[in-house]
Amino acid sequence: MMRLIRSIGLLGLLSAATCLAQQATPGQPQPATTPNANAQPTGQPFPALSAEQQARLDQLLTAWESSSNSTKRLSASFKRWQFRPLQAPKEIHATWARGEVKYQAPAQGMYRVEEMLFFNGFDDKKAPIYKKEANQPGDWWVCTGKELLEFDRANKKCEILELPPEMQGTQIVSSPLPFVFNLNAQEMKNRYWLQELPPKEQGEYWLEAWPKHQKDRAEFMKVMIIIDAKQFLPKALVLFPPNFDQRNNPERDVYEFADVQRNGNLFSKAMEGIFGQNFIDVSPPSDWKIIRNKFNAGAPPKMAQENGNAPLGQAPQSR
Repeated sequence: MMRLIRSIGLLGLLSAATCLAQQATPGQPQPATTPNANAQPTGQPFPALSAEQQARLDQLLTAWESSSNSTKRLSASFKRWQFRPLQAPKEIHATWARGEVKYQAPAQGMYRVEEMLFFNGFDDKKAPIYKKEANQPGDWWVCTGKELLEFDRANKKCEILELPPEMQGTQIVSSPLPFVFNLNAQEMKNRYWLQELPPKEQGEYWLEAWPKHQKDRAEFMKVMIIIDAKQFLPKALVLFPPNFDQRNNPERDVYEFADVQRNGNLFSKAMEGIFGQNFIDVSPPSDWKIIRNKFNAGAPPKMAQENGNAPLGQAPQSR
């Protein structure tokens, strides 16, 4: 279930950051100093922001809240690198994947991996080798606002998880699934320590969120998002698990985004009108087995695990 929660959190943060970046004004003041990534926060995990930095952050959060309310649809393709020290050497990604994410207000979302490759040693030139793994197609899930559907392509099964009332609809933002739907600036400040970071490349803006409360810290240590300063769209996102440690456990998920579209385009809307296509298809294939359960955030995932190894083909390198 942790795997599912992380990917849902990714979709929501992408949506919110797109809205924020489109209204935010780049420039002054300067971002705060980068925090120690290994700190487990019992208090704010980075130095207090100056009055100018806090005013800048408040401005960004207000823009985030205002524009996120007008986001009806969001879609993007992604590439993902997963770093797992038990599955690949340090700084060598254990898996590479490409896929698509979609969001539709008020409470629908989709996350689907289209291709996935696994690390399996090195070639004669010491370059890492990657190949597809049998029965490991990658994650595919849909949220309808009332249910989570997890699709197991390897076994042609769909597990439908009924959400409790307090997590249904836009209220899912108050659950352990962070950043999913329309956001409230004050609630964000209540739940997360937020700061703007100095970018490592020109033309980028970096933001970071550290959870304040234990229920959120149980899901992730922090989230970092990189925004393109010219087009004001997300370029990359890094999710750090609760036990992340740069030296002893540098596990993390790194995403890069492309083809980000907010509120769709005329072609996609025309296709839906002519052919009756849904922006997010919530129906399992007719020949699949359907399993119904109650959602349990603490339960281990039942569907295909995204791990393993395997030798064929070089995956693209991460940032």
